[in-house]
Amino acid sequence: MTFQPVQDRTSISCMAAPSPERSASIRAQLERIAASSVFAHAGRMSRLLAYLVDAELAGEGARLNQSRIAIDVFGRNETFDPSVDSIVRVEIGRLRNKMREYYATDGREDAIIFELPRGRYSPSIGLKHAPLARPPSDALGAETAVQRDRSR
Repeated sequence: MTFQPVQDRTSISCMAAPSPERSASIRAQLERIAASSVFAHAGRMSRLLAYLVDAELAGEGARLNQSRIAIDVFGRNETFDPSVDSIVRVEIGRLRNKMREYYATDGREDAIIFELPRGRYSPSIGLKHAPLARPPSDALGAETAVQRDRSR
């Protein structure tokens, strides 16, 4: 199954600090993801995602790098060398795959979308647009009748 980026969304990545309500919604989304069946046994990935999103919410997303992530999330020491230890690149790749799986299954109806663009460590946080209002029931009935006639 291939993952298609959400096209009909509004970016809510943090150029400026989000409102307290928006931050609460984003954190609630993190909790839903962590509690999902996809992430049930992926504690390290849940912590990594939470760290990346929290950094973005704090306006620190642009400062994220392999060394900082390795030290803060994976317990590496200050002498961490990304050319010797690929843990961050590997785990970010695994997290991208888990996120694709999550949004294809448990999270397909979620309003808040987290994406990890290739080549970056700061997440993109998006908000799906609400679906258009359903047409009145008589219009829906007329549309269904037309579809039935076409199928004959």
